[in-house]
Formats: sequence, C-alpha cells, structure tokens
Amino acid sequence: MDELQAVRELFPETPPPDARVTAQARRRATGAARLRPPRLRWALPGLGLVAAATAVALAVGSTGGGPTRPAPTSSLPLDGKAVFLAAAEQAEKQPMGGYWHSDQISGQSYLLKGGYALIGAHSETFEWTSAAEGGGGRFYGRDLPMRPATPEDEAAWRRAGAPTSVRVMSNGHPMTYTRKAGRWQEDKGGRKSGGRFLVGRGEGLTLQEVLRLPTDPETLTKRFLTFASRRRSGGPPGPGNPGPAPISNAYQLVLAANLLGNAPLPPKVRAGVMRALVARPGVHTIETATDALGRQGVALAVDQPSWGWRPGPDGKLVKKDDGYRTQEQLIFDKRTGALLAEQSVLLTPGGEYRSRKPGFVIDYLLLRSAGWTDRKPSPPPSLPFR
Repeated sequence: MDELQAVRELFPETPPPDARVTAQARRRATGAARLRPPRLRWALPGLGLVAAATAVALAVGSTGGGPTRPAPTSSLPLDGKAVFLAAAEQAEKQPMGGYWHSDQISGQSYLLKGGYALIGAHSETFEWTSAAEGGGGRFYGRDLPMRPATPEDEAAWRRAGAPTSVRVMSNGHPMTYTRKAGRWQEDKGGRKSGGRFLVGRGEGLTLQEVLRLPTDPETLTKRFLTFASRRRSGGPPGPGNPGPAPISNAYQLVLAANLLGNAPLPPKVRAGVMRALVARPGVHTIETATDALGRQGVALAVDQPSWGWRPGPDGKLVKKDDGYRTQEQLIFDKRTGALLAEQSVLLTPGGEYRSRKPGFVIDYLLLRSAGWTDRKPSPPPSLPFR
C-alpha cells in the first residue's frame, strides 16, 4: 500500500462539507486531518480541506498555552540542530495541568485571475479535554474570512475591485469563499470519557493510553513514524488487508504534527517526539523560520520533489510533475518547544507557481495556542488575522 492508498482508505470520497460538518468530523477523528502526505491535502474532501487545481495550500503554526518556562539566554552561538535540541529540552520542562487544549487554524492559498493569491478553505477549530478520567471535553469550529496571502496580493486584490467572494473549482466541486467570519459552533457531543485520539499514522488511543506513552525517541519512531498504516485486521496480509507501507521523510513531519498538535502528550513524550524527528534521515533544521501569524521559531524541514498527485481525465489521481519544488516545515517556539506551525513553502518557482517567489506559503496548519493549563479553556472571541 502506498501513502495515497493509506490516506484515501481513511477518507472516502464525498463532496466537501460545510464548516459545521467539518468541525464535527474533526472531533470524531481528532488529528485525522493531518494524516495525509504533503500536496495531497486537497484530496481529502471529507474534512473540508480542499484546493482547486490552480490552488496552493498555506502553512500552519501554533503556540503553547498555559504557564511556560523560558529558556535561559546564552552568549554562545548555536547551529540549527543545537537550537532545536535546546527547544526540546525546554518542552520537557513545561508543566502539565488539568486540561489540554488545541486551537488550530488551517488555510490554503488559491491563485486567482488578476495575479493575486487568496487564502481560502480557511477555518479554526478549538478543543479541550480534561486530564481526569471521565472529565470529558469540548470541540468547536468556525469559518474564517478569506484573505490575501501577502501584502503584494492584497494590493493586487484591491486593484481587482476587492471582491468579497470568489468561486473556485476545488477537487471537482465548486466552492465559494467570502470575507465573512463564521461564529463558533460547538459540537454538542463533545469529547466524552473514553474517546479516542487518532495519532500518528491513525492509531486510536484513549486518553490514559496517550498519557502513558513512552518517552524514548527510538520507541516513538518505531511506533508512530515508520509506516503509513497498520493492517485493517489481525490476519495475514492479502487482498483487502495490505500490510504497512514505508513513508516519506516529509510525511513523517505531517504525522508528527498530528501527534504534537492533537494529542494531550505529557511534556517528556513531546520532547521525545521532537528528538526522534531531528534524528530522521532527510530532515534538516532551519535556525529561524516564520509562520503565517508572523511568529518566529526553529524549524525542521524536508525538501520535496517536484511532483504531486492530480485528478486525471477520468477523475482518478495520477502522478504529475508540477515543475516546482516545495519544502515541508514544522516550526517550534525556541523558548518553550511548543509547535507553532506545519507549513508547505515554495523552494523553486515553476508550473502554476512560476510567478511566485521562493518562500511563498502554499498551505498551513497553525497552532494559535496549544498546551496544558489548570483553567478550563474556552475558544478565543477575537479573530486570528486582522
């Protein structure tokens, strides 16, 4: 089974849902939206993260919540890996609390006539879960206004008349994005006691199982970062029951972002995942990277080949050379080790991105805030972008 098959088995083909259905789907499969290879995000309409054939997805970021312990200052110069390992050490020292929460923003950039890019498929989800057995939790979602991707795109958008809505074809379906913000909508089912977290490659774990995860980087690598999926039953591999498939270096970052962003990991487990990632082949560090909210941090990165999966004439996905190269990035706060963002950025312009500059954010998942706190969390009233 290749990565595409693993992802498509998790998410059957359906028309893109509205924001409320998307939020409910995210609650039922916490973190499942992250179980997809880079450049395949538009192929998962079951979670509402879709992009047109002429669209590019934007990068994501996150911040830590609750009390934090800043890293000590130092006059000694450090390379990217040393900075990252120092951030992992700080992540291990962060305190736990009675509640875990995660506030995530997803977005994709669409290239429009007029030479500008707008960020659509823009939504925010907020969830919390109690660390106490039977303490439950809540899940919320809302639509965010579409917005120009860069200041240059905003100028071009205004020259085009500053349209308040755009209609695009997204994965074969027409979609309309507007400048209107949606209201928070709670999934009344919440996260009940005994609910499961889909982590890494789709493994379902209870809260207590998450809290008891190992901290050793090698063990975490074998469990979460080695294969795309497990067999669907305990029987031997065969038709309808394929064995696990190796995953690419970039997909390991996607899986890790799912684990770090959606599961209530104890600090030592979180640090163990970070140390496992930095040791993976093909992963390099960037001492300073910036997310879509303007936050800077140290990043892990994997360069991507210049091809992707696209719908063919018969609707089936086919492998196509896109003519450009991208880079998958995970950005971490240097002071606390909190995950800020997962994002895909342009390395080499070409194809549909021939007019874009290197560093253009293709898609993102931002953690506006995430972490442990002793106070029951609630969704923020303010919008993340002004």
